[in-house]
Amino acid sequence: MRSFRLQFQHLFVLILLTVNVVGCHTMGGYAANSSGMGYYEQGNYTAAATKFQQAMLANPSNPDYVANYAKARMKLGDAQGAEQLYRQALSIAPSHQPAYHGLAETMIAEGRSEEAASLLTTWAATQPYVPESHIELAWIQHEMGQTDAAVQSIQKALQVNPNHATALAHLGQCYEETGHPDQAVA
Repeated sequence: MRSFRLQFQHLFVLILLTVNVVGCHTMGGYAANSSGMGYYEQGNYTAAATKFQQAMLANPSNPDYVANYAKARMKLGDAQGAEQLYRQALSIAPSHQPAYHGLAETMIAEGRSEEAASLLTTWAATQPYVPESHIELAWIQHEMGQTDAAVQSIQKALQVNPNHATALAHLGQCYEETGHPDQAVA
């Protein structure tokens, strides 16, 4: 009986230690990420990158932390590092919209618009059930002056989720830009 009680106490202590370690890393990641966001909004990209990296190291399976670090690296002029980090975020979460958007923006900034368009076209084709894939494709099509194609992509997003607020807003913007204010309002 005493042996059982000692084993139970050891197990209980082990569980508490595990919860504390995991909890500390999760909270540490959250705090570092929040701090990094504050620095980023102030334009202090070096401090933001440091905090985002701390968040990422505390919780490497959080794609938001990895993508935030990538965005700060891009602001610091490290396009190659940013691209690697965005791809890392996508390996963690293959439908992570901020990572796709950031990666496409990085490619565009480097003069690789066609590659960015291909990336988003592939995402929409391989994950048609994700409305954000069609919205991102519509974004780049709009950026490239392909308004009709952008409207079609937004309509595909709305087929997946008819009440998607971002898709509805983009569709209204496209209608307004093409001289259809009545459709934009609707």
